[in-house]
Amino acid sequence: MWALTTPAERRIRMPYTQRPISRGTRVLSGRRINPLVGAAGISAFPMAARVVNRVGLEEDFGNFLLMHAMGANVAGQVASVVAGGVLLALLGAR
Repeated sequence: MWALTTPAERRIRMPYTQRPISRGTRVLSGRRINPLVGAAGISAFPMAARVVNRVGLEEDFGNFLLMHAMGANVAGQVASVVAGGVLLALLGAR
């Protein structure tokens, strides 16, 4: 992880308070979900995934969230591209 980040990124400290997930999400999934992975679903690729991994490691050194966060990050990118394509199709851009 150290090789993937710059010194400025290593100094980033983000406040984090753990909140419980919704009852519906817990019932549908049948297991506990780390809410940090959802924060990586934005399109700030790959910085959001690195920040999520860093916050998780600060909380517990046993958290290895980078691959899960990158998956959510890629899904956010794909969703953004699909949404853009749908908008272009609806607006009739040529």
